[in-house]
Amino acid sequence: MFRKSGKGMNKKVFKIKKINIKKGQTIQVSKKHPLRATMTTRKLQPGKHLLEIQINGKKMLQKEFELIPS
Repeated sequence: MFRKSGKGMNKKVFKIKKINIKKGQTIQVSKKHPLRATMTTRKLQPGKHLLEIQINGKKMLQKEFELIPS
């Protein structure tokens, strides 16, 4: 979730991979997502942001991070 210019948060979903796996099978998935100050689609706001990992639409992990002004 991204911090909005006001006090709220805005949800944005980035889909990494669609894959079918068998029971007991494991996979490794990685993703890099740059957070640039020069983005034209949205202005990054300083403050707390939230990263959630979803599998089959269920939230499996949440991590909070903070963007600090440069």
